[in-house]
Amino acid sequence: MIKLKINGKTIKVQEKTTIIEVADNHGIEIPRFCYHKKLSIAANCRMCLVEVKNFPKPLPACATQVTDGMEIFTKSKQTKECQQSVMEFLLINHPLDCPICDQGGECDLQDTAMAYGSPKSRYQEEKRVVLNKNLGPLISTDLNRCIQCSRCVRFLKEVGGMQELGLIGRGEHAEISAYVKKSVESEISGNVIDLCPVGALTSKPFRYSARTWEMIRKSTISAHDSLGSHLEAHVKDGNVMRVLPKENEDLNECWISDRDRFSYMGINDQNRIKTPLIKKGSTHEPISWESAFQLIEKQLHPKQNQFKPDDVVFFASNQSTMEEAFLLKKMAEYFKSDQIKFDAANGPTFIKQPSLNTQVKKIEEFESIILLGSQLRNQNPLILQRLRKMALHGKSINVINHIDFNLQLNLDQKVIKPITEFKKLFEQILKYIKTNFKKISKTVEQKLSKTISNKTLLLIGEDVYSHPEFLKFAPIINNIIDETAMQFGCLPTGANSVGLHQLFSYYKNKVEVKNYQASLTINLDPAFDIADSEIHEKIMQKSKFNILISPFLNQNNKHYDLILPSVTHFENEGSFLNIESRLQIFSQTIVPKFESKPLWKILRVMGNYIECPDFEFEACSQITNKINNKIHTFKQLNLVNEELKNYKFNYRLANINQSDLLVRKSRALQDILHLRNEK
Repeated sequence: MIKLKINGKTIKVQEKTTIIEVADNHGIEIPRFCYHKKLSIAANCRMCLVEVKNFPKPLPACATQVTDGMEIFTKSKQTKECQQSVMEFLLINHPLDCPICDQGGECDLQDTAMAYGSPKSRYQEEKRVVLNKNLGPLISTDLNRCIQCSRCVRFLKEVGGMQELGLIGRGEHAEISAYVKKSVESEISGNVIDLCPVGALTSKPFRYSARTWEMIRKSTISAHDSLGSHLEAHVKDGNVMRVLPKENEDLNECWISDRDRFSYMGINDQNRIKTPLIKKGSTHEPISWESAFQLIEKQLHPKQNQFKPDDVVFFASNQSTMEEAFLLKKMAEYFKSDQIKFDAANGPTFIKQPSLNTQVKKIEEFESIILLGSQLRNQNPLILQRLRKMALHGKSINVINHIDFNLQLNLDQKVIKPITEFKKLFEQILKYIKTNFKKISKTVEQKLSKTISNKTLLLIGEDVYSHPEFLKFAPIINNIIDETAMQFGCLPTGANSVGLHQLFSYYKNKVEVKNYQASLTINLDPAFDIADSEIHEKIMQKSKFNILISPFLNQNNKHYDLILPSVTHFENEGSFLNIESRLQIFSQTIVPKFESKPLWKILRVMGNYIECPDFEFEACSQITNKINNKIHTFKQLNLVNEELKNYKFNYRLANINQSDLLVRKSRALQDILHLRNEK
C-alpha cells in the first residue's frame, strides 16, 4: 500500500493503480470517454486530464499510475480549464442533432458537455461530414457524431476476438471503418452499442422507436444459454423495446450476446399461437381453454382410460424452468412413465449431473485450459470471452476437438481428431505425465502433458460427454486427474440443462419408438430442437393423442391433435439452474400476449383436470420453494447410463442464431444468417 493525496485528502491505495481507478473507488468524479474498465487503456480522448503536483503538464488519469506521495487535483483551476478545452475540441465537428439522436437522455457527451463544457462555441467554420458505414442488421451508424474514442475497436479486438473495426485516416479525416464491404459478425457485437459514449453506434432494430425516459426497466435472466446472463428489459406500452446487459461480475460482467440482446423481436412473430387449437381434418380450429382442458381430461384421465406404465411420452425443451420441470416430473410419475426426453436438444449424457463444477469467475484463476469438444463460440460466447481474456494475459489455452471450429482465440495447441481416437490421445498424455517427461517436446501429446497441473481446468463440451465413445476414455481422464490434481467441468448448453439433469437424475433422457396412448411436446420445434427428430416423427405417427404446448406454430402441426399457446420467456416467471448450479429466479417482464398462458399454469391446471396429486399450487413461488438445489462438486468423472454405450449419437453443428424458438423468430438475428449464407 502507498499513501497519496487527492484533492487534499490523504488515502491509502494499492500500488500500480491508475488515478482514475483511485478516483472511482473513492467516489471522486473524473470525466472520460475512451476509458472503460474492461478494455485496454487508449488515453486518446484526453478528457480525464488532471493536475498532478510537480508535473509541468496535466496527466491523463486513465493512463497514469499513482506513486507514493503523489498529490492529485481533480477540481483545480488548471484541471477545469483543460477539461473545458478538450470538451470544446471534441464538439468542433459534432452535429447538433440531439433531438433526433437515439442516445438522447443517456448520452455521456451530453452530460459531460453540460458539466464541463463551455456555454457557447467559438468555432465558426463548416463541420466535416463522414459517410455512414453498413455494419449489418444490428448496428446503426451515424459517424458524424463519432469522437474517435476507439472503444468499439478495442472491444471487438480484445473481447470479440477479431478486429472487425479500425480507425483510418489522420487528424480531422480520422474515422471508424469496417473492412471493405464487410459487416461486423461477432456473436457479441451488439455490446459496442452500449460502449459508444455518443450516438455514433446505436441499435438498428430499436432506432427511432422510444426514448429512454418513456420506458420501464425490468430485470430478467437470459434463457438462451447455461450462463444465465443478467439482463435489463426496457418496456413501453406492454412491449419489450430493447434489452441491455445488467452488470454481474460473477457471470456476464457487463456484456451480453447478440441473441440475448435481440431475441425479444420474436415475441410478436406472425406464427405466434393466439388461442388453443384443435385438429379438425387437415386443419386446426380455435377452441376455448375450458374446452381444451375438458378434452385433455377425456383423453388423459386414468379413470377414463386404461393406461399401462410408459403409455405416455414427454418431450421438453432445456429452456423449461425448474418449476415447469418439477410439475412435468410429477405428471410423469403419475402416469408411471420413464419415457421422458427432458433435454430434447441432446442425447443421453454419460456423466452425472454435468455442470461447470466451479464458479464462472474462477475460470480466469487457472493457468491453463483444455477445451475438449465444444462449439463454445455458438453455445456460450460469454464463457469464451473469458478464455480470450486469459489468452491476452499469456495463459495457456488448448483445444481438443473432433471438428475444426474457429473460436477466434489464440491457442497454444489445437488437436483435431475423430472422437474415436481420443482414447489413444489421452493414453499418450497419461504416459508422459507418469514418466515425468522433461525433454524437448516434439508431439502434441508431449506438449499437452507439460501443460497439465493442479492449475489446469479441463472443460468438457456437451458433444463429448453425450457421445458413447466418452465411456472409453473417461477412466483415463480420471487417472490424469489423480496424477496431476487437474480440475474439470462440463459445458452444458441449455438455459436449464443443469437443473433438468438434477431433477431427472434417474431418467435416461431417451425414449423408445412404440405405440403410445398420448404424447406431450413442450416448447419445441422438432425440425430444430430435437436431436432425435426422426424418432419424434415416428412417435407422433404412432401415438393416439398428441399435444403441443408452444408459443409458435411449426412445420409439424399436422401431427398434433391439440395445440396450446404458452408464453415466451419475457412473459414467463420461474427459475433456472445455471452452469455453476446457481439458482436464478426471474419475474414476468410483460403480460402474456393474446390468450397464451405460462407453462407452469397450463401444467398445473392440466394436472387438476386429470386429478394428479399435489398439484394445488396458487403461485409459481410455491413451486420454487419445493425445489431444493445444492451446488455439486466432483473430483472424478462419475459415469452414468453405461448401458447406453451403443446409443446412436447425432452430431449437430450449432448455430447461435438458430438455438431456440424465440431466437429463430427474431428478424434481425435471421438477417445475419442470410448475410452469411450469401457470402
